[in-house]
Amino acid sequence: MAAAHHKQLTAWEQDRQRVLTLEQRCARLEDELQKRNEVIRAVTKRVHVVEAREKEGHRELNSTQQQLLELGKKQQYTSQHCHDLKEKNQSLNSTVMSLSAQLGSLQVRGEELSTMLRLKVGLLSLTFVSNSDYPVIE
Repeated sequence: MAAAHHKQLTAWEQDRQRVLTLEQRCARLEDELQKRNEVIRAVTKRVHVVEAREKEGHRELNSTQQQLLELGKKQQYTSQHCHDLKEKNQSLNSTVMSLSAQLGSLQVRGEELSTMLRLKVGLLSLTFVSNSDYPVIE
């Protein structure tokens, strides 16, 4: 009787230790998950900012291109302002080049952030998959 009681007590203690270990691991993983979620939220926010800048860059580029077309038409009909229009056209070309360079940088940064986000999601998926290997003790 005492041996059975001792065996039961030992088994209970082992189960209790496993539960404590799993609870600690769960708490650690939940903390890690929370941190990663914060990182994902921050990266997502930055992606939205970059996307907004990119859209603004497209709007500015389209606006500038439209201005260039209008200037081209005016130049055909207005020879007396030819010199002034050439100077403005050079200025607008410089702006277009600057915006194109800025747009390229924003697109590269957007791709970098997108890649980082995919990697983080992949890591989270791996974490969830590895956690599913351990049975839940009720």
